[in-house]
Amino acid sequence: MSPATVSINSDIMMRSPKKNKNGFTIIEVIVASFIGMIILAAALVLLSVGQRCFVTGIGFADIHSEARKTMDRIARDIRWATRVMAGSDNDTLILEIPSIDAQGDIIDIDATYDYVTYRLNPADLTELERVVQADAASSRANETLTIANDVSAIEYSSGGVVLSAIAGVTALTDVSIDVTTTRNMVGGWTLDEAHVSSAHLRNR
Repeated sequence: MSPATVSINSDIMMRSPKKNKNGFTIIEVIVASFIGMIILAAALVLLSVGQRCFVTGIGFADIHSEARKTMDRIARDIRWATRVMAGSDNDTLILEIPSIDAQGDIIDIDATYDYVTYRLNPADLTELERVVQADAASSRANETLTIANDVSAIEYSSGGVVLSAIAGVTALTDVSIDVTTTRNMVGGWTLDEAHVSSAHLRNR
């Protein structure tokens, strides 16, 4: 190998770039950390929104189911009733219902009655109660049951007029029920559900 060749090879080796053995620069670390924080924050927001939607869905389904069952129960008693009793008003409904025997048959539709009252619990106005005062011959039991919670408003009416404004409630043949339930959810917000239904007194 000639001296010229050795000299050229030496120059090439001296000019070859050296590999960078250094780590990330401080700027790269800061940028990477900032991007990571943004991604983490976005993930937390999505998780929070998803959790709230899930809780809302469960709460809505629960409150809807409870309100629907309450409306169905009141409507069933209205259909059974022979008349709406005096004393019924905007948030209280008193029904006269034929007494039944042990087989569930009407004893005497013209003479033997039970009385069912729907009212708000005086000790807790968010609770709707069903109070039964049964005739001695009836198979129904005297009882007071809470049939709904989280009630924020209830109104009984007929023909668009609240019962308290109707002089002859005993002559009514139809009753409408308007119930609103409100539930406090996690996070300090509330969920409202309103239901409106009506029923005809079939035994009148």
